[in-house]
Amino acid sequence: MPNTEAENLVHVAVAIIQNKSGQVLVARRAADADQANCWEYPGGKIEPGESVFDALVREIKEELGLEIGQATPIMRVPYEYSDEKSVLLDIWRVEEYTGSPVGREGQPIQWCGINNLGDLAFPRANKKITTMLQLPPIYGITPSKKINASEFIPKLDLALNNGLELIQIRQPEMSQPELESFTDQVLARCSKFNTRVLVNTDIDNARHMGAHGAHINSSILMQLPDKIFDKQLMVAASCHNKEELSKAEKIGVDFVVLSPVQKTKSHPGAITLGWKKFGKLARVCNLPVFALGGMSQETIKEAKLAGAVGVAMLSGIWG
Repeated sequence: MPNTEAENLVHVAVAIIQNKSGQVLVARRAADADQANCWEYPGGKIEPGESVFDALVREIKEELGLEIGQATPIMRVPYEYSDEKSVLLDIWRVEEYTGSPVGREGQPIQWCGINNLGDLAFPRANKKITTMLQLPPIYGITPSKKINASEFIPKLDLALNNGLELIQIRQPEMSQPELESFTDQVLARCSKFNTRVLVNTDIDNARHMGAHGAHINSSILMQLPDKIFDKQLMVAASCHNKEELSKAEKIGVDFVVLSPVQKTKSHPGAITLGWKKFGKLARVCNLPVFALGGMSQETIKEAKLAGAVGVAMLSGIWG
């Protein structure tokens, strides 16, 4: 589809290119360029009448000498630097390419480990891209029914040893003292693995409990003002439709969980999105999106093809 963005908006095609080790290719801007010497994800401006994919192919060939075979859109990031300058970053994950990258315009390039991306200076508009890349493919959610901590902790230990990097504590039936005690135990276990823990509660309560972040439900989400004031914590939100996704974008959460994608045993009669509608919503959302509802290890690839960064799982992750 041709580029139809307003004239004062710079529309940019951005490529996420990874090697076999999972490292991401980044390039350094010239000393005399705007935002000089910052690192950036490769790509460039979309020309009038050019599709995003065609622009991506052209820019990557011109800049790096790579031939893109297959790429999938994963996120769009709008950013206003000032009243005079705004950008729209169209982020695509490159799944197939041929050639070895070379800075054909004299720009330094390097492969960077995902966990080391935060050490590099990027343009401010790139922050959401880095956040998206650093999110793991699985977001583990504790069973929604009240659980016995002594029975759950061994299951948590097994999941952590299997590489779980992001957890949501969702225990609506626990009292505040019970939730605090349980959160303390989970945080103690997760600290050994650098696994981040979000608590399904409001932002102030998550901060009070020392969690890495808060996961807010759709009811809390829709009542919040348009800007989250505390960015010391990671903030995620549960969404089910376009309206809730738009609100999550406005307040600037770090990522969202969109559900239900497929039928589940716990909610057999729920109206589901299906992969087609999920993909339609996920690809126009300017935030990283996890798929929830009937997910498993086997659905990760399908979720990513639909525009998700990964899957959120309840029963499937705990055995």
